[in-house]
Amino acid sequence: MIILGANSIGDNGIKELIRIDMNLTHLDLGHNRITTEGAKVIANLLKSNTSLLSLNLGISYRKV
Repeated sequence: MIILGANSIGDNGIKELIRIDMNLTHLDLGHNRITTEGAKVIANLLKSNTSLLSLNLGISYRKV
C-alpha cells in the first residue's frame, strides 16, 4: 500500500511514480492536483499492473 494523498505531487510526480517497479495493491493519490495528463499516465499504469485492488484519486485539480 502506498499512501500519497494530499502531497501535491501533480502530473510530474505521477510520471516518476510509474518508474518504480512494484506490485501495488492499494494506491492513494487523492488531492494531488492530477490533471488529464496525469490521469492518462495512471491509465497506462493500470494496463500493466494487474495486482492493484484499489485506487483513490479523490478530488483532483481542474484547470479553469
